[in-house]
Amino acid sequence: MHAAKGASAQADDHRRIGEIVGARAKAQQIAAAVALRALGRKVVVTDTGALVAQVIPGTPAVGKLEPDNVITAVGPTPIRGTAEVCHAMA
Repeated sequence: MHAAKGASAQADDHRRIGEIVGARAKAQQIAAAVALRALGRKVVVTDTGALVAQVIPGTPAVGKLEPDNVITAVGPTPIRGTAEVCHAMA
């Protein structure tokens, strides 16, 4: 039987997950920028925001977001990466 994790250990797990998600999102953003440039589109790269990869049908984002949009804030909360979008919307 495993002992239950304490609040500190759970917080560390959540922080690590956020870091992994953020690193993966940054790699996806770089790949998207390279692909868009290869297609001849003008691409401006910044270190802020979260790139929208897809909009899932039936969600509140339909009609408000489109792939390749960049989320820079959720309400008054500035967004630097994908993990912050998830946290701000929780």
